[in-house]
Amino acid sequence: MKITGTLSFFLLPLALYAGPITQKPLDEFVIYDIPVASKSGTTTVMFPSEISGLFAKSVATQEQENAGFLISFTPGNFYFSIRALKSDAEDHLTVIFNRKAYVLHLKASDQPFYNVTFYQDDRRGKDGGRAAIVPERLLSLMDKAKACVRRHAAEIRHPGVLRNHRQRAGRTQQSRSRQQMERARRACRTLNL
Repeated sequence: MKITGTLSFFLLPLALYAGPITQKPLDEFVIYDIPVASKSGTTTVMFPSEISGLFAKSVATQEQENAGFLISFTPGNFYFSIRALKSDAEDHLTVIFNRKAYVLHLKASDQPFYNVTFYQDDRRGKDGGRAAIVPERLLSLMDKAKACVRRHAAEIRHPGVLRNHRQRAGRTQQSRSRQQMERARRACRTLNL
């Protein structure tokens, strides 16, 4: 019993030293809480690829009196490291990545995340439950749109010519052809063609 108590006494600091390493899916509609290292170590934040920009109020690249956080970032990198300079430091950092803004709520902590890795979750849609469109499905939709445009090109570009031709031919399907033309126009408007 004494051996396990002694072992746990020595292993406890090792477990606390490792600190949490976490992964989070990217979502521009979520504000992420990031506990930042203050007393020892740094918090490294990684994105899937190059970060376009970082913006915050009390984050600086050199120690300053009014700065709550010290950041190390090189433009063009996919990561940055940050450390709290004050024990009560708190700020919001906006990260511009892939033409979207992601907000990180930074707060100095005794139990920080030492590594935060953001990843793009391709399995979820915007609503969280539906699957995102895979490339094969997108190509299929594009092929259908092209076929729709080819099939209804004359009706879309010159609706009067086709209508006059049908009247001269004695066809009485005007209501049906109008519905088809309207469907074709709506489909092409939806696809911005």
